[in-house]
Amino acid sequence: MVIAITRRAWLLTACCILSAAGTATGAEQFRFTYRPLEVGDQASEISEFALDLKTTVAQAHEVINVAGQKAERNERIHAERLAATEGQSARARITYESSDQVTTDRSGAVHGVERPVSGKSYIAARAGEELIITDEQGAPLSEEEMRIVTRAADGLGRPNPIGDLLNGKTIAIGERIQLPPEYSKQMLSGWDESLASTPFEVMLVGTQHVDGRHCAMFHTVPPDLGLAENKVVKTSAIKLADGAQPPAAATPSPIQGKFLIEFETCRLALVELDGPVNRVEVKGRPGREFEVRRKGKLHVALHVTHNRAAK
Repeated sequence: MVIAITRRAWLLTACCILSAAGTATGAEQFRFTYRPLEVGDQASEISEFALDLKTTVAQAHEVINVAGQKAERNERIHAERLAATEGQSARARITYESSDQVTTDRSGAVHGVERPVSGKSYIAARAGEELIITDEQGAPLSEEEMRIVTRAADGLGRPNPIGDLLNGKTIAIGERIQLPPEYSKQMLSGWDESLASTPFEVMLVGTQHVDGRHCAMFHTVPPDLGLAENKVVKTSAIKLADGAQPPAAATPSPIQGKFLIEFETCRLALVELDGPVNRVEVKGRPGREFEVRRKGKLHVALHVTHNRAAK
């Protein structure tokens, strides 16, 4: 988020809603400070995405087709904030150091491919509501390249709601944040358009240092947390305040994991998510509708290293 161009990183933190309910009484508290982006700021992102999916097509309660597919995608992206030119609100260079995808079809055959953006750099700029993307020489992109880079650059030049929201705020261990369903859905569909998610809550469970930066660790609220046994979230590198207790009630989430936000900048540092995929879509013309059921599991991991502009 240092360049504000990585869509999935931005969406994770973009539109959270602070929940005053469930704050742990007497719990340790932490203050957030928002640092606006500057020309010369850089971010290096390493991401991995895995999807194991079974797709069933049915019509009139009769199964027409069943297909299974596994996909793994790994990317290394470097982004740098550039000086905007006249008429532009923001400008950045995005370099895909590597972008590889491996798929396994229903027969078990493995297909590896280097995505068309791999090894290439692009210039993205925001002019009003328009997002302009070219290669470094100013030439237009192929349709597939444009689709990939547009997803990554969608947040360029847009406000950073999490910075505005958290700036100057103090949050206690055990306090929850509710992610609106439309944003959690967009966050996951940034990796794959077929994905959908339900509303879920995350809780500030402790702190962790990432690349030398002090970060807040938010963890998704498990279905059994705070219900019958009022269990404490169990995850690695958590620092809970003495006597801190989780809230009395929680919204179950099918997606489990954590994300870390820098206290000094409100920027995303790390994401780890695992969970089920379960989606049903109705397609076809009236009278000839059919169902497409997608069921499986996903894994998402994202690590962003931020470097400030040299003074």
